[in-house]
Amino acid sequence: MAPRSMVSPLGLTRTAQPYRAIRLLSTTSARCSHYETLPVPRTASKIVIKASFYKLSKKYHPDVKINDKGAKEKFQAVNEAYSVLGDDRRRRAYDRELTPRPSIYAAFTSTRSLL
Repeated sequence: MAPRSMVSPLGLTRTAQPYRAIRLLSTTSARCSHYETLPVPRTASKIVIKASFYKLSKKYHPDVKINDKGAKEKFQAVNEAYSVLGDDRRRRAYDRELTPRPSIYAAFTSTRSLL
């Protein structure tokens, strides 16, 4: 698909990029982080993350916990956490999401008077 030119309301012309679907890294981040879902520290190695995933996935698998209604949600959260933390690229992007960025307005929100 070739990029096409677009004109903004201000009269500026820009080239539109082809649509790319972007999957959000986390749907459980409002509840807890992936590091809390798989109880591992942020400095954990891939081996520790994988071991924790295997342990929790066996514990909360819906075929094992047939009568537990919350097991399916826990199992899905564990799978999602491992899919992010198990992949180096997605883990780095997720860590950047968790790290607070300095505000560009920090210099203007000082409580000291400028005069």
